[in-house]
Amino acid sequence: MAEVDPNPILIADSRSRTMNSGTPLGLEEGYELLIQSIDIDGNKLHLELCKDGMVVDSQVIISEKEVDDTFIYSRPETSQKIKVRFKNAFRGAEQSLATIDNISR
Repeated sequence: MAEVDPNPILIADSRSRTMNSGTPLGLEEGYELLIQSIDIDGNKLHLELCKDGMVVDSQVIISEKEVDDTFIYSRPETSQKIKVRFKNAFRGAEQSLATIDNISR
């Protein structure tokens, strides 16, 4: 019997959640979003989006005071997009954290 995550994170989700730098955010269809780094002030958030273990996009979200921006990935040859809106980010001694307040297509 396959092990099933009781709280899967789908591409469309309006619940607020926190992700950390050590654990990828699992999305539908084999996509995962990872925090690569956050600067000391929490102003730059470097993210990578992977599909089935391969990096398909990498972005740096920059904000002057806090991270309040959206990671957007447009799927090639389709009109579909993956949008993840970040509310804030914090760099910790052992791992970094970011708060997401919306995931949509």
